[in-house]
Amino acid sequence: MGSNQFREADTKRRVYKGQIKYDDFDTITAFTSFTMKVPYYYLLITAMALMETVSAMRPTNTLGITLNDGDYMNVLYTLCFNLITTKSIYYGSNSQCRYYTDPKCQTLASETVFPHPAYTETAPDIPTGFIKCIPVE
Repeated sequence: MGSNQFREADTKRRVYKGQIKYDDFDTITAFTSFTMKVPYYYLLITAMALMETVSAMRPTNTLGITLNDGDYMNVLYTLCFNLITTKSIYYGSNSQCRYYTDPKCQTLASETVFPHPAYTETAPDIPTGFIKCIPVE
């Protein structure tokens, strides 16, 4: 028997003990296999889209402030706050900070702009006065 005869025999229905057995090339098997794969494919695409959405989220617009007494508070960017009781500042995104002498942050203490990288916690560059930071992309 040649190889073609084996292929023809493999694609035909076989009867074993009164039951009909189908080969892997059967239409029902192929359809069942396809219908089982489709939901998993869409589930995979949905999971990938969700991961992309979560990873593209912007950080919050708050600074984390650790006070000298150990308390922790969140302060919105662009708000002016006092540094006398501040031990360290946690920057949630890339930031540029300026130091001021008045509580409304209108009079600059220095012309210098202090850049801070995202996700770092540092002590204030100038430990007295007031500070106001803005997020930088």
